[in-house]
Amino acid sequence: MSTDEQVKGASVTIQITPGAGEALSDDVKDRKRPDAPRLAREIVDELVRTTPHATASVAPWMSVTVDPEATVNPPQDLGEKVAEALRVVDGLDLSGTGTDVFRRATATDVRRLVRSAYDPDSFNAREEHFAQLQWGECGPVAADDGFEEYAHDGGVSVSWVLREMPRRPIPYSVLLPLLSPGRYQRRVTLAYRVLSPREGEAVLEREISNAAQRAEATAQVKGRAKWSQKADFARAEKAAAQAAGGAQVVDWTLMVTTTARSAADLPAARQDLERAVKATKGIRMRPAYGAQGAVFAAGLPLGYNPLVKD
Repeated sequence: MSTDEQVKGASVTIQITPGAGEALSDDVKDRKRPDAPRLAREIVDELVRTTPHATASVAPWMSVTVDPEATVNPPQDLGEKVAEALRVVDGLDLSGTGTDVFRRATATDVRRLVRSAYDPDSFNAREEHFAQLQWGECGPVAADDGFEEYAHDGGVSVSWVLREMPRRPIPYSVLLPLLSPGRYQRRVTLAYRVLSPREGEAVLEREISNAAQRAEATAQVKGRAKWSQKADFARAEKAAAQAAGGAQVVDWTLMVTTTARSAADLPAARQDLERAVKATKGIRMRPAYGAQGAVFAAGLPLGYNPLVKD
């Protein structure tokens, strides 16, 4: 997507919610055949009744931030801008990632995402509940943005952000501890911006120069550069060689939010998140001190990307 000037950034959000509630009942109801054997229907009904207490709902979302005016003939009115944005989104090809878009989010989907984030008890409500909501009713009725936590309708949340990118190759399974269902609701958002080839080349050349200067300064004082500085220089050169061969440079960040139903459950939820963060070897994160409410909202799959500056 780095070659498309209209695509400014993207994010992938994984929402993990313990229990399936009435949402599971609605899904089974639409798919159950009335002419099925009686025993089969009774077993399915029993599973629907008992399963929500022992399962988790895992929902993936992808958000793409588009600037419809970044074109030769920019659209003039709102309708044309929306049509241009939809054209760009519908033209995205994700087949190379091993996945595909199931469908575009509806207005009811967006209402459910926002409302259930602030009021976790409403996550398993039926579609009719969210379809009747106005947009102004989806946000929190009341909230208290603290230094280390964020209290909102029906829950208290703690958010963590990326502290430092890994300095070594990481396995594909590095995020599995964060994505594994647990006792508390969790939302993991990976936001990224693919740099243009020219911008990526400039960034890598700057990293090579900085690494060389640090190593040279240390060598002048101590007689030789540190091994870590030599490794930084080697990594920068390798990345530049890969970019010269057609690879893209990506600016990315990671945001994780866990939500407890009450302040009494918050210490356990915080400990559960800390344990998952430590298990992601190679990725260093920290609590979003003083920005809990902002990170909570930025992690929602609504199209906002903190890496997109304009």
